[in-house]
Amino acid sequence: SEFKAALQRFGVQEAPCLGLQFDPMTHEALGSEHSETVANGHISRVFKKPYKLHDKLIRPGQVVVSKGPAEA
Repeated sequence: SEFKAALQRFGVQEAPCLGLQFDPMTHEALGSEHSETVANGHISRVFKKPYKLHDKLIRPGQVVVSKGPAEA
């Protein structure tokens, strides 16, 4: 927690992503899956969180993107 606080003092912030629309400029898609709770094209799981230094992306997030509900 001290390390996170030190990074925040220098302007490094975690970018929110879970449940948001997939953005290829901020996220790296590792795969896709069907989800009953997450809309198509939105992020259903996060493996690595994206981080920004002020407004510049310094690490893209590694995520799984929802395909929407599975069809029967």
